[in-house]
Amino acid sequence: MNPNTIPASWQALLAPEFSQPYLQQLDTFLQQEDKVKVVILGQDPYPTPGHAHGLAFSVQPHITGLPRSLRNINQELLNDLDIDNSHSGYLQPWTTQG
Repeated sequence: MNPNTIPASWQALLAPEFSQPYLQQLDTFLQQEDKVKVVILGQDPYPTPGHAHGLAFSVQPHITGLPRSLRNINQELLNDLDIDNSHSGYLQPWTTQG
């Protein structure tokens, strides 16, 4: 990640993060956009205890009664790509598919 692309007012605050392994891994991942198939931007975690686990819109495999937003994502998968993912709200496997 190029710190020069960040406004100067933020550079001093974020400087310690630029050497962190997670940020370097993220930077490497973001440079491979030709391999990305899906991007999902979340807003806030699910409020129900046990649902959110760190991946936008995903819930743990044992969760039944999927949140509406996740049901909508699954419905679009079915409508657009004929992929039935209604049995699961666990999206972790998508992270290795691009």
